[in-house]
Amino acid sequence: MNLSNFTFLLKKVIQSRDLDRVAGTIQSFMQLMPDDQVPLVVSTAIAQVVNEDPQTFTWLAQTTLSQTTVIKLGEVATQMASQQLTAQGFEGGKNFTAHPEGGIVVDKKALDALLEGLPDKVRQAMITMTA
Repeated sequence: MNLSNFTFLLKKVIQSRDLDRVAGTIQSFMQLMPDDQVPLVVSTAIAQVVNEDPQTFTWLAQTTLSQTTVIKLGEVATQMASQQLTAQGFEGGKNFTAHPEGGIVVDKKALDALLEGLPDKVRQAMITMTA
């Protein structure tokens, strides 16, 4: 079995949304392949899930990351989005605003700028989440 086969298999297991099965699959991989290849397979499978199935990625993040980590990732994402928008000429308080409960509120033009270049499935999921 080559790395792309392992990656495909792990992606399908992640999409089953069975955390015990995901963990068992990764454990099996650790016995079947060199240690330095396992992180590559895991990160590639997760990247494919992000692009193809954002809802499953959200499930994975919510079930495997601590609440503190999720909050910190949200803070970092908000900061990065704000910096990106400012660099593109958008104005804080006008085109985007930090939400008091976390996250960022953006107008249509700012949202389009943030979503530019993302895969269609990810863009559509983000647009659906903001509607």
